[in-house]
Amino acid sequence: MMRRRARGALLVLVLLLIGVLFVMCVGFLSTKSQEAMVANQARDSFQAREIAFSGLETVRVKMLNDPDFPPARLSPTQEVFEISEELRNYDDTEVLGRYQLHCDRRWMDAPYNRLRVTAIGQFQDQSGNPVRHRLIGEFSTAPGERGRMTNFIDLGAF
Repeated sequence: MMRRRARGALLVLVLLLIGVLFVMCVGFLSTKSQEAMVANQARDSFQAREIAFSGLETVRVKMLNDPDFPPARLSPTQEVFEISEELRNYDDTEVLGRYQLHCDRRWMDAPYNRLRVTAIGQFQDQSGNPVRHRLIGEFSTAPGERGRMTNFIDLGAF
C-alpha cells in the first residue's frame, strides 16, 4: 500500500514539474516575440527617420546648386510650398518610401535669412501600415552661408 502512494505522489510531482516548465517556456516565447516586435518597430521608425533626413539633404543640395531655389513666390500670399518624392530601389521596381517637404518662406528676408523646412519621412512596415517621422530643419539663405543648416528639431515618429 505504501509503494502505491509513493508511485502516485511521484506521478503528481512529475506532472507538476512538466506544468511549471510549460508555463516558463510560454513566458519565454512571449517575451521573445515582444522583443522581436519592438525591434521591428524601431527599425521601421529608423528607416522613416532616414527618409526624412534624405528630404532635408535634398533641400540643402538644391540650395547649394540652384540659385533659383527656393522658387520665387507665385503670389504675395504664398509663403509655403511643398515638395514630395518617392524613393525607389536601385532597379526602380519598388517604392521604398517617400518624403514630403513643407518649405516655409516667411523668414527668408533679412534680418532672419532662414528657410524653415519640415520633412516627413514615410515608410511601409511589413503589415503595410505607414510609419512616419517628422524633422524640422532651418537653412540659412544669407549670402556666403546659403544652404547651411542652422537649426534642427527631431519631432519623432507619429
